[in-house]
Amino acid sequence: MFMKNSFITDKRHIPLLIIAGIGAGFLNGLLGAGAGVILVFVYAALSKDKSDGSVKDNFAMTVATVIPISVFSTVNYVTKVGADLSKSLVFLIPGAVGGLLGAWVTDKIKTSHLKFIFAILTAIAGINMIFR
Repeated sequence: MFMKNSFITDKRHIPLLIIAGIGAGFLNGLLGAGAGVILVFVYAALSKDKSDGSVKDNFAMTVATVIPISVFSTVNYVTKVGADLSKSLVFLIPGAVGGLLGAWVTDKIKTSHLKFIFAILTAIAGINMIFR
């Protein structure tokens, strides 16, 4: 479960966790993405336990944190900017199915492979943003 990582309850980390949370929320609100990258990095940096289970917990904690951050960002976009989300609805059911499949595969795959996939996707996204 999530609280296996003792850094969450270590009071010395609270200021860094607050700053990371603000940064993640800011990026998510600004760009519609980026919160997960910050949180995965912070969770990994603070976690003393580098076991496969702990790394996978870090990914799970990131998702659990990004969901409410994304909801707040979405509400802000809709209420302040008047964003039309109707085109995004087509992704909800396939996205939910993909999320379930991804979580299932996470349990079956080596942590080193997860880290590699995450690094490659982050690099591709960064390069794509520079050249588009």
